[in-house]
Amino acid sequence: MYVDGVQRLDINAGLLVEYAPGLVCAADCAAYAPLRASLLAQVLGRDSIATTLSAMWVYTGYWPADRLIRICSVRAKSRTIRKPAPEERQSIAGLCLTTLPRTITDIFRQEELDVAITCALEVARQRLLEADGWEAAAENLTGRHLAAARAAVHAIAQR
Repeated sequence: MYVDGVQRLDINAGLLVEYAPGLVCAADCAAYAPLRASLLAQVLGRDSIATTLSAMWVYTGYWPADRLIRICSVRAKSRTIRKPAPEERQSIAGLCLTTLPRTITDIFRQEELDVAITCALEVARQRLLEADGWEAAAENLTGRHLAAARAAVHAIAQR
């Protein structure tokens, strides 16, 4: 499925939102986290957990401009992929997704640093996390290869 030219113009104008590859809705239908979660829940199904950029979109409505819309999820019953622990999950409008600190941690681990910082800044702009949430995200970024990510999370938390 692809978004046609007219829909792309409406997306660029802010009238439509593409919430999954080729699936669009009126921007008003994706104005709040529970509405975004219910849209994504229809696509993912009951046995999936929304992760990384999909979870970030549910929380904030933000999707990095240079990333194609895609579904980021893991099956709840998967044996091959490390699933988020039960305490790192929550449910919004019937959609299971990673908690916001876990989402930020996963984005810093899986995406480029500039994309991850932009996502974290969006969370900070909307004031969705308290200091303890930022600390939880930072403490899970272990290892020398994630030192810049840790520093970025600490700097954003101090804003």
